[in-house]
Amino acid sequence: MDSNEDSFENKFLRESYIVRARTLLRSPLYPIKENRDDIYIKDGPLTGLDYVSNIRNYLWNRKTKRFCARDGLEWAKLGCCYFIYLFALGILFSALVIIYMLLLDKKTPRRLGNDSAIAFDGGINPGN
Repeated sequence: MDSNEDSFENKFLRESYIVRARTLLRSPLYPIKENRDDIYIKDGPLTGLDYVSNIRNYLWNRKTKRFCARDGLEWAKLGCCYFIYLFALGILFSALVIIYMLLLDKKTPRRLGNDSAIAFDGGINPGN
């Protein structure tokens, strides 16, 4: 084991970092504008421990106190938006069901005689 890798793992296990390989950071699609303290750039390829630690940091980042990359205020805003959206969707669905129920005749069925779904049904006929 290289001394660089050993020091990397010791530093990595002590502090929570999001680890990125240097090759990912050279992409023209994702230029780095400023140096960030929460990203540790590793020269070699990422190991399984790096991926597990990145997942752990994504689920709960101890340094920034974020759950799934969002803090409490962001989760509250997201929950409020979904509540308003689902509430409006429920009102629309309820209005459409009420309109449908008002259009139905309560005394006679809509389909009579040969138009009925059970008009040509001879009853239960098991086996034949």
